Amino acid sequence: MVELIKLGIDDIVSDICCGPGGFLIAAMKKMMDLSKGDSKKIENIKRNQLIGVEQQPDMFALAACNMLLRGDGTANLYLGDCFDRGITQSISHRRPNKGLQNAPYSQKGEGLTELYFAKHALSELAPGSLFAHILPIGCLINKSPLKKELLESHTLEAVMSMPDDLFHPGAAVVTCIAVWTAKRKHPDNYKTWFALWKNDGFEKIRGKGRIDLNNKWDNVMQNWINSYLNRETITGVSTLKTITHKDEWCAEAYVDPIYDINNEIFIASIRQYVSWIIKSGALLKGSENVNLNGIPINIDIKDKTFKKFKCDDLFKIASGSITSVRETKNGKIPLITAIGDDNGVSKWIDAAPDFKKIILSIAAIGENTGKIFVHPYECCMTKSNIHALVPKFDMNIFHGLFISAVAEFERFKFSYGRTLNKHLLSEHILYLPALKNGEPDWEFIESYMRSLPFSGLVVPHKY
Repeated sequence: MVELIKLGIDDIVSDICCGPGGFLIAAMKKMMDLSKGDSKKIENIKRNQLIGVEQQPDMFALAACNMLLRGDGTANLYLGDCFDRGITQSISHRRPNKGLQNAPYSQKGEGLTELYFAKHALSELAPGSLFAHILPIGCLINKSPLKKELLESHTLEAVMSMPDDLFHPGAAVVTCIAVWTAKRKHPDNYKTWFALWKNDGFEKIRGKGRIDLNNKWDNVMQNWINSYLNRETITGVSTLKTITHKDEWCAEAYVDPIYDINNEIFIASIRQYVSWIIKSGALLKGSENVNLNGIPINIDIKDKTFKKFKCDDLFKIASGSITSVRETKNGKIPLITAIGDDNGVSKWIDAAPDFKKIILSIAAIGENTGKIFVHPYECCMTKSNIHALVPKFDMNIFHGLFISAVAEFERFKFSYGRTLNKHLLSEHILYLPALKNGEPDWEFIESYMRSLPFSGLVVPHKY
C-alpha cells in the first residue's frame, strides 16, 4: 500500500481507521529506510509524520504497542471517532499529504459506508495528496451518490481487484484497492487505470491460512507496482478506461480476456456434455455405436476471424419458476440450478417444464458465476441465482457447446462480490467466429464442433 501512494521521506501519512496500526508501521518503516540512518530525520518521522485514529480502545492499545515495538511513532495516535470535529480539525491542521485506509466493513448507520470513510479521509488531506484504501468491491460497482460526490472533488487514479480469498480464513469479502488524488476534480476525459491483481502467489494451507509457500510474493509485488506506476495496459491484466459516477469502478468490467482459442477447450466442452449423457442414462439406445471421432474435416480454428457479440443480441434473458428446490417432488423433468457440474441438472422433478426448446443456462452468483450449460431438452429452472438464455436464432446442440466453451474466457470477471445480474448479462460478451457481414458464422461453428473427437455422441436424446 505504501508503494501505491509513492511515499517520500518528508511525507505526512494519515490513517483514520488505523486498527492495529499495520499501514502506519509500514509507512514508518519505509520513511525510516529512506532516511538512511539520519537520527534527526528518524525522530521527526516518529514525532510528526504519522497520524492515526482508532475508535476501539483495545485496538488502539494494540496499535500503540505495535508501533512502540517497531520504534515508536505513537505521538499522533488518537483514540476516538474519526468523524469527531476536534480530531478532524487537528489532523487537517497537520496537513497530511498521503493517506491509507482499511475502513470497517458494513458499518450500520446513515452514511457510514466505506466510501464515506474515504470521503472524510480525503477531505483532511492537502490538495494533490495521494490516498489509497482497500474496500469491498461492491462499494465501487453499485450505484451510490457518494461516487458522484467523490469524482466532483477528487481524481480516481487507479482501481486494483484483489484476490478473492485475500482475508482467508477471516472475512470472505471480495476487495479492491482504489487510489485517489485529493482535492483535484476528476477530469471528464481522464482515464483511470484498472488492473486484476488476483494471483499473488499465496496458497491456502490448513491451519496456517494464506502463506507465500513458494516465495513468489516479492516478484509479484514488484511487477504489480511497476505496472501501476507506468500505467501499463496488458491483455487479461490491466487497462485504461474513462469512467463516470454511473459506471462500475472495477477491472472486471473493462479488462479484456486472453482468448486462447484451441481445439482442446471445445473438445472439453463436448466431453463434459457426453459424460453427463452417459452418467444420467440419457443416451439413446443404438447411439452407442456412433463414430466417436467426429467427421474428419480439415479445419484450423485459429485461422478463423472472431468477433465479440453481446448476449442481448443473440438471446432473450428469461427465468425459471421453481422457488424452492426442497419442495419439489421427484419426477422426469431435469431441474437446472447454479451448480457447476452434471450439466447444471441438480435433480429430476415432477413439474411442468419452464422451457420446451433448447436453451442455455448461466449461473448468476457464487463460484460458478458465468458458467454456461446447454439444455436441448424440456427442463425446469430455479427462479433465482441463474438465468436462461433463450436463442433468437436457430440454435442447435453444437452451437450451444461452442458457446459454453468460449464463455469460460469471461468468467474471471465475476465473483461473490460482482454477480451476474440481468443488466450485466445483457452486455455480457460471447467471442464467436464471424462472417464478413459481421454475423456469427453458425454453419462453421456446427461443422467445426462435429469434426472434433467424441462429437459423434452428441446426439438428440429424449427422456
